[in-house]
Amino acid sequence: MEFISVKEAARLWGIDTSRIGRLARSGRIEGAKIVGRNWLIPKNAPKPLDGRTKKAKEEQTAHFFRFPLYINFPEDSFVPPLSPEEVRLRQAQVDLFACEFQKAKTAFEELAENAGSIYVKLCAQFFMCVLSVEYDNHISWETYYFGMNHLLSGDFPHKKEMELFLTWLDFIIGQFGRIPEKLNTDPAYEYHSSAWYMNALLSAINYDGNNSETTNTKCTEPFDTLCRLMERDGYYVEAQELHLLLFIYHYSANNKESIQYHLRQAVRLAYEHGLLFRVADAEAYYTDAFNEVLVEYPEAFADRIRQTSDIIFERFSCFAEKNTKTSVYAKLSKSDYRYVFYAIESFTNKKIAGICGVSERTVANRYNKIYEKLGVKSKPELVEKMSLAFGR
Repeated sequence: MEFISVKEAARLWGIDTSRIGRLARSGRIEGAKIVGRNWLIPKNAPKPLDGRTKKAKEEQTAHFFRFPLYINFPEDSFVPPLSPEEVRLRQAQVDLFACEFQKAKTAFEELAENAGSIYVKLCAQFFMCVLSVEYDNHISWETYYFGMNHLLSGDFPHKKEMELFLTWLDFIIGQFGRIPEKLNTDPAYEYHSSAWYMNALLSAINYDGNNSETTNTKCTEPFDTLCRLMERDGYYVEAQELHLLLFIYHYSANNKESIQYHLRQAVRLAYEHGLLFRVADAEAYYTDAFNEVLVEYPEAFADRIRQTSDIIFERFSCFAEKNTKTSVYAKLSKSDYRYVFYAIESFTNKKIAGICGVSERTVANRYNKIYEKLGVKSKPELVEKMSLAFGR
């Protein structure tokens, strides 16, 4: 793909360079990507419609792609405007990061089941998984995790970006295991511009967090710069997340100056933008370091962080105890999901064998392996466990 500069695109389209930057950051220029501090625009990319026109507003559909967090920008800044589902999703995310968990859960639950946009549905299912791990153990992690896998087994535009959600969930579960190697995402894929920061975020996690000998301060320098770029462009959630990852990275290597810098930046973003959730999540594990920073803030703010931290730590401990690697963390293969779907549709083993071109014995053996992975003993139990994940 051939790229041109922002200045060249501005001349080509007859608009100013600052607008090109806003269009690229909001994901409205297909294929645009950032290199260093500069955006590169595909030479053949069509000029985005002026969102104020009637034609642009008519083109807003349920499948208009925005990735994946709407919390970073004011609701009225999106062009085309957010759909009603996206408005609800954005507000639920605002509530989640403000640690208003019950309000967030109510909205995510409804969107995870009923959203018409596959992008909104996947986002909502992702956050239901997060809430299951870190807030409410009565939420069925498996229902939403398997539901995401099922949706991602189909083919639709920007599928690769949405698969980053599963990558991030693997990291969350990896907190009580080794950080999975699969976090190194495919660099050859041209990510949608608004997914670029999350891809970079995941790429930062390329070491074994339990082994401080593998840490190398030099290799974090590009990510120090990326933190500033994220915040400059308004990606506050991602900037805070990366600051916390770098804080943990330097903590394992005992780089005291970097430890304090990144933690202070993460807490500052929490205070300035109401992003309490990730800071509270980390506080339980690094209490001493947080105590040094939280004394610089109002007591009510510090108390809220600590109280929420206790809730999250307790819930996560329960989640870690009740879920095993075989039943949750190791997801089914795409082929497994086909067999689960056939079971829910009440296909007999004979009919499945005919569809797949295998013997009935092979089908039976395949189901036995799936039962083992999911901790069930029969096809009725499998159907009961998985029906919600398939929207049945």
